[in-house]
Amino acid sequence: MKSSLFSLLLLAVVAGAGCRSTQMNTVDPAQPANQREMISDKRVLKDQSLNKAVNIVGLNVGTGPEGFLKVQVEVENRTRSLKSFTYTVEWFDENGILIELP
Repeated sequence: MKSSLFSLLLLAVVAGAGCRSTQMNTVDPAQPANQREMISDKRVLKDQSLNKAVNIVGLNVGTGPEGFLKVQVEVENRTRSLKSFTYTVEWFDENGILIELP
C-alpha cells in the first residue's frame, strides 16, 4: 500500500513538473528570405528637446512590387506620453539632383 501510494505521488510530481515547462523549441531558416537592409543616414537636428524625446533607431530601404524605392524609418518614443512631430524626406535623382515634390 505504501509503495503504491509513493509511486502514485511520484507520478503526480513528475507529471506536474512536465506541465510547468514554459520553454518552447523553434525552428528558423538558417538564411532568412527577407533580411532588413539598414542604411546609414545624415540627420539634421533642429530641436534638442525632440531629440531627447524621440530616437531614430534606423532606416530600412527596399523596393516595392512596382519597382519604386521604399524607405521605413524606425522611431522610438523615449517618454511615457504620445509625441507628435513632423518630418521631411528629400529625394534625389541618379545624378544627385534634388527632386522637387509638391
